[in-house]
Amino acid sequence: MGDMEGKKKDAAITLGLAAKYMEQMTITAEEYQQKKITKKMLEEIIDIVFPIDEEGSKRENNNVSNLRNQFIDIYSGAKDLKKFSGDAWGVYNAFGDFATHIQPFRKTETFQEKLFTSFIDGNKILKLAQEAIEKVA
Repeated sequence: MGDMEGKKKDAAITLGLAAKYMEQMTITAEEYQQKKITKKMLEEIIDIVFPIDEEGSKRENNNVSNLRNQFIDIYSGAKDLKKFSGDAWGVYNAFGDFATHIQPFRKTETFQEKLFTSFIDGNKILKLAQEAIEKVA
């Protein structure tokens, strides 16, 4: 069984952290819903998150273009995001959908586990998207 009091204490700390996270997420969501995103601003955000390297190889830039297109498909086509179309919250959530559903260029046996782990550990795309939204909006 182990140290039950220690486990209770750990659980209480974890619940406290989760509550603080949800409180901050609510504040961020409300702020982002007030930030309007124009087409030009969206293009700037996409350029920051998925930059095309003029000196990069054709294959690399094609891959980046594919990522951009996957994101745009999600942003413009996801039914659950329609009510947030045109605001920063919709853009952020589209990146969230993208980050959790991205199809790798090469599917390995463990790609799903790696995708899940990257999301739990702090997904780089979401972090970059949030920084881009804060910079542009």
